Amino acid sequence: MPGAGGIVGLQALARAAPDGNTLSLLSSNVVILPSVMKSMPFKIPEDFTPIAIVGDGALVLVVNPKKVEATNSQEFMALLRKRKGELNYGSGGSGTTLHLASELYLSTAEANAKHIPYKGVGPMVTDLLSGAIDFASPSLLSVLPHIRSGALRAIGLYSPERVSAAPEIATLAEQNSPGLKFDGWLAVVGPKSMSASAIAKAHSAVAYAFKQPDVVAAMDASGISIRITTPAQATEEFIRGKEKTAILVKKIGLEPQ
Repeated sequence: MPGAGGIVGLQALARAAPDGNTLSLLSSNVVILPSVMKSMPFKIPEDFTPIAIVGDGALVLVVNPKKVEATNSQEFMALLRKRKGELNYGSGGSGTTLHLASELYLSTAEANAKHIPYKGVGPMVTDLLSGAIDFASPSLLSVLPHIRSGALRAIGLYSPERVSAAPEIATLAEQNSPGLKFDGWLAVVGPKSMSASAIAKAHSAVAYAFKQPDVVAAMDASGISIRITTPAQATEEFIRGKEKTAILVKKIGLEPQ
């Protein structure tokens, strides 16, 4: 159920019966919403029941090699500081995961760059390939073919560890910034007020599904590392992600829309 960055679907989920028959698979972008929107029709995670974090999706800092000569994070940070705001970067929209990941990198580098928000990742990648923008922080899945072809150059992954889908790409943390990590996860949630038995049944089904060979293979090919948490751990991750995002949004001076 698409619309308004997932808000339409979440509104429907919030209204659904708490019997465990209606669930949502969503991304960590949901914990950004409270910090970048002036008003929301629900509270996260209070108006939902987190069932499990199911996987971590890698974000990757990529540059157009014809526009940016840097080949690693050390060189790119030095270039950003040298060019003093001359470079620009794209995102799938203001206040999205892709936007905040790039801002975290710039903050770590103590540098500036011009943000160009797009209405979706597709148009952003098109302009990145053409050289209309210099760099971006998309999901690894969305740009891996272009990295492999040489049309884009990977500077590093935002994940804490390298991923099996592209083991040759170093993380930003291992290069020069141990604390430079940005969470990109997937989670399954249900409506508020689910019973303990409904939560247990849903969690069991989710854990079983993500053990199936075809699902494991598909997630691996997508650059997503499967990680099944407990409902309590998922709730903690929602809260922690919301708090970390609020601090970053305040630091970069992003005004809620």
